[in-house]
Amino acid sequence: MRCQTIGFFAMFIFYIVIYGAWSKMGGSGATVDGAKAMQVLYCLSSFFNQFGPNSTTCLVAGLDLEEYDRMQRCILKGRFKDYHGEALNPKHLSLWEIYVQRWHLQYNPELDREMFEAEIKEFALTDTMGQDQLKRSSLVTPEVLQLVERASQVGVG
Repeated sequence: MRCQTIGFFAMFIFYIVIYGAWSKMGGSGATVDGAKAMQVLYCLSSFFNQFGPNSTTCLVAGLDLEEYDRMQRCILKGRFKDYHGEALNPKHLSLWEIYVQRWHLQYNPELDREMFEAEIKEFALTDTMGQDQLKRSSLVTPEVLQLVERASQVGVG
């Protein structure tokens, strides 16, 4: 969040300076030095764009990608209202997602744990390749692995 704020603020300042000195930097009466100054300011604004907003918009800091993928699967299946996991924790959401979409209201770690265990049981019973993938998942604790083993044994027997 801090990286985005710095990037947006720096771009704002550079663009205000370019706007304020446009007649000397880019207008019809621009000097060579003014044009060079504009190029420098524009390149700096591009750097801060890459440094701030562009480098952080695709990253969800501190959130396990497995959990983010789980939320995306719920969205794709049309079951977003059934998802209550860590990806909806307000510390991982943008201001848009909090104040406009109000996703944080669905965040419920206890209910999510129950739903996650139900997903694991369903996954283990229906897909043997999924069992191996699930065991490699960073979300899986030893207790969850035991649950998968029990569920797969019930499905086989």
